[in-house]
Amino acid sequence: MHKLLTVIGVLSFLFFFITSFAQMNSIDQKISDLKQKYPISNFTKEQMYQDFDSLFNIFKSCDAQLEVRKQVTNCDILLELKKLKKEIDTITNSESFIILLYRTLRLSQDAHCEIGSQIWFYKYSIYKKDTKNYDDESYGLAFNYEDVVNKNIKNFLWLKYIDGKYYLLYPITIYRNNDSIVISAGSIINSINKLTISDYIKKFKDIQSDLRWDFERKCFFVNLLKKYSSFQIESVEYIFNSNAFRVDSVKNYFQTAKPFNWDSYDVSKFVKYLPKDSILYIRCPLMNSSYIKYYKKEITKLNNQPIKKVVIDIRGNYGGNDDVWIALLRQIIDKPFKNTIFYLSKINSINDQFIKNKGLSTKKTIFNPIWDLSNNYNVALNITEEIKPFRNSLNFSGNLYVLQDEEIYSSASCFSDVCLNYDKLISIGCANGQLGGQGIEAMPLKLPNSKMIIQMDIFIDNSNAKTAKDVYHSEVEIPVVLPIEYYIEREKYYENIPTEEYLYKHDILFKKVLELK
Repeated sequence: MHKLLTVIGVLSFLFFFITSFAQMNSIDQKISDLKQKYPISNFTKEQMYQDFDSLFNIFKSCDAQLEVRKQVTNCDILLELKKLKKEIDTITNSESFIILLYRTLRLSQDAHCEIGSQIWFYKYSIYKKDTKNYDDESYGLAFNYEDVVNKNIKNFLWLKYIDGKYYLLYPITIYRNNDSIVISAGSIINSINKLTISDYIKKFKDIQSDLRWDFERKCFFVNLLKKYSSFQIESVEYIFNSNAFRVDSVKNYFQTAKPFNWDSYDVSKFVKYLPKDSILYIRCPLMNSSYIKYYKKEITKLNNQPIKKVVIDIRGNYGGNDDVWIALLRQIIDKPFKNTIFYLSKINSINDQFIKNKGLSTKKTIFNPIWDLSNNYNVALNITEEIKPFRNSLNFSGNLYVLQDEEIYSSASCFSDVCLNYDKLISIGCANGQLGGQGIEAMPLKLPNSKMIIQMDIFIDNSNAKTAKDVYHSEVEIPVVLPIEYYIEREKYYENIPTEEYLYKHDILFKKVLELK
């Protein structure tokens, strides 16, 4: 079978590497030493323009997503970058220039396109061939540049976008001169400082890291708003229990968000047999390759149990390695099935070297997709692989139901897409509104003067695509609109192993599986 490492779900996959590495090598101290040794220098205007032009040309020559996103979202990313370049005239310090470069990356609309400090963790593994000319200075600067971004751009509000409306996921306390007001979780936020949330996103689109596309309403949306550190709430309009409220003269605010616990999230992987309905329930919170041994062992224990349905729960799964979901399927299915992979990339020497390093094709097989007949693309990979059951598989011949939400990404999104092409796999839940499909890790690049390391996803998955929308691979077979009450209730269980009581009494998607014949 062709081995593929799906584009890294950075927040999740990186965590596990850091956790083990920190115990042995004091990772925090190493990063601190790099940052202190290589502080950010002052850039001349000429250097700023050179770096920006270099980044612009990288987008223009390497980013295969440009035309897809232009057709779907009606955003000309290159035109937006040209407008952003004009701001260099007004920049007076290096920190502001770093923020401008970061905004350039965010305009890509791709969460994988970012400052590449995490490349440092993989320089001796998956990026060994790609980063042999990178030095400690580049990595130290990358960590410093991330600090600049984190200082200037902050998390703002945790929301849930449901049917075109924005609901508070956690309560907000609003402070005024003489009193405070709590806006409850579940409230609909209509405006902030007289801006609707949609208008706020349009105004500050170039700092949003959670940008998604609503295909029905043809607009961008996010579930986590970002803001500049200097931005202050002055007024809020909201609806609670069908009553409209407006709060003015706001001095400060605080949102009581539940702290995320990676340790408990990691251990929420779970295999459970539910005898009441003869269901095999598998919780897969991350596509972490270290899970494979656990899943194979636990699933094998159930070889003699009568199983009518299999549920694989990937809600909140940020991605990782394709081998995880492939191993899950191979441990369960009774017959092989075919999976087509069709990667396209732009044709240039920069991409060619990266593609060659990954063992893919650089023969420049020209292809003009139906949705973009005016441009030539390189066929980096076009294969049909067979996913076969393991010898000790459950040999299950029934349906496998994949529970997903809008938070799945990267490899988890790839798994969701495979459901569309295999009749025994049925996805249930919410689409994530992001460009997905199958892929490999993002390509690292370095700017000439700032030495900023960036990474960019240079492939698009053109499998079964007839339109630009198809390239997003963001559909779900049985869509379910989840109410805000579901999300609020699920926060109590999000990092924990779901109990049978929760699944049967509170879990809308699990109950949907019970309804299906």
